[in-house]
Amino acid sequence: MNTAAEPAPSPTQRGRSRTLLVAAVVLLVVGAIAGAYLDWIWWTPTSGIIVTLAAGALLIVALVTWLTRIPQARAAAVGMAALGIGGLLGQNFGPAREPLTIVDGQMTVTLTSPEGYTVEGNAAYCSTTPSGSNFYVTADDGLIVRDPARPDVRNGLSVSVSKGDMWNRGSPRGDALTLIATYTDGGPYEADDAPSTVQMVSTLDSRLEGTATQASGRLEFSGLVADEVLSPGVLDTIPLAGTIEWTCDVEAAQP
Repeated sequence: MNTAAEPAPSPTQRGRSRTLLVAAVVLLVVGAIAGAYLDWIWWTPTSGIIVTLAAGALLIVALVTWLTRIPQARAAAVGMAALGIGGLLGQNFGPAREPLTIVDGQMTVTLTSPEGYTVEGNAAYCSTTPSGSNFYVTADDGLIVRDPARPDVRNGLSVSVSKGDMWNRGSPRGDALTLIATYTDGGPYEADDAPSTVQMVSTLDSRLEGTATQASGRLEFSGLVADEVLSPGVLDTIPLAGTIEWTCDVEAAQP
């Protein structure tokens, strides 16, 4: 039984196919660049999964769109699929951050301002990298600030020092250092009051002088300003100034 041969694609159809192929390749490359870049700046697992979820969503939408069998919709589906696949390729095969090792450390904070304030506690932890170009030292819990006017009140203080762009916050500095201090007033409060918390961060104009490595450091600091994102609407900052010293058990980070 003879069957009629399928007609050859017309020049117009071949031109559209080539255009769609070129567009798909371009979108694949764009997706790969975007995936690699976002994975570089969103390097933590909780942030990095956003790239995976976004790429997965694009692929699902592309599949649903392809099943409509509408030519224009299928062209859009190819583009979305290329973006999604490119994003996954860029995220998984693009440049990767250095591996982190978290070790125990000690941090001592001595305040010269406000006058008479003292800080208790020194437990800290350190996130270290093999090169030491990026590190993070923090005393998130356990620092207690004593106000001489209210000696029985336990005011909270969280301090972190970071170097490099992995944890960079606030204005970029030439020394790549960032200092964040979160102060919580311990009261007493009125019935409807809540603890007053302000997060302050170093800027280009802040004083951060001394030495800073992931093994140890000593920085004299002042001139912190309220973080506009995490302390919105806060106009008054606590005039914190003093010295931060730390040591980290970097030997524990060695393989």
